[in-house]
Amino acid sequence: MTQPIQTRRFREALARVQGLFIDTPGVKLTIADAARMASLDRQVCRVLVRTLIETGFLEQGARGMFSVAHRNPSR
Repeated sequence: MTQPIQTRRFREALARVQGLFIDTPGVKLTIADAARMASLDRQVCRVLVRTLIETGFLEQGARGMFSVAHRNPSR
C-alpha cells in the first residue's frame, strides 16, 4: 500500500530534521539553523521540531535551542 504523497513527504522531512540531531551528537540548533541545514521552510521546520518534541525525541532549552531529549533510564 502506498502512502499519500503528503504523508511520505512529511515523514521524509521529519527524518531529515531528526538526522541533523543524530548525526552530530550534542548539537543544539534553533529552528532557523535546522531549517537552513535541512533545506526547509522555517514554518515547516517549526512543525517538524514540535512533532519531535511531542514524540519525546527533542527538548527545548534556553534561548530557543533544541537538542536531543535526555532520557531517564528508569523509564
